[in-house]
Amino acid sequence: MNSPGKFTRSRYSKCNTEHCTSMRPSRFVASLTFVGVTGFLLGRCSVPGVGLPFSERAIPSIATDSLQGSAVANVIDGDTLVLNVPDAPTGQEKVRLLAIDTPERGQQWYAESRAALRALVEGRTVRLEFEGNRQARRDKYGRLLAYVFVEDRNLNVEMVRQGWSAYVSKYGGERYDRRLAEAEEQARAAHRGIWSSRP
Repeated sequence: MNSPGKFTRSRYSKCNTEHCTSMRPSRFVASLTFVGVTGFLLGRCSVPGVGLPFSERAIPSIATDSLQGSAVANVIDGDTLVLNVPDAPTGQEKVRLLAIDTPERGQQWYAESRAALRALVEGRTVRLEFEGNRQARRDKYGRLLAYVFVEDRNLNVEMVRQGWSAYVSKYGGERYDRRLAEAEEQARAAHRGIWSSRP
């Protein structure tokens, strides 16, 4: 066995006279044809998003207009919903609200932040807006990354205003930066939610 890291020249890496004459022409031509066709297909028929992390991958399997007017099936926590989406492969889609990060299960304020989001969506349908080039994207867990609206009410901003999350720009926020920043200032000043136990 070759030692790790040591390069060993393949006997096919140099085409000497003996080797070239010993190869059957049909096999040689077939090999070249296979390599050429494969390269052409890979260059011409690449699949958008393959090889990219979830957070950089557009959604190929569902039309974004089918996400509008979706009913909420479940509220997992203060920043994650499950929507009923008939066009989705499983009939449902998880949605991660952009620009916020509410307490996780087992942390202080988890139950309160989850209840707050549930109160905002209960019995309502929602529509989604997306960041950047307005294409739907997923995170590394496969969740849609979106701003969630009930009519004209931006729930991402509302959760910050109620004090259940800071404005976390590493999770998005470009489209509504000013509104999110103002919402956090209001929540801090009023000592709402997570800010009630902080100076």
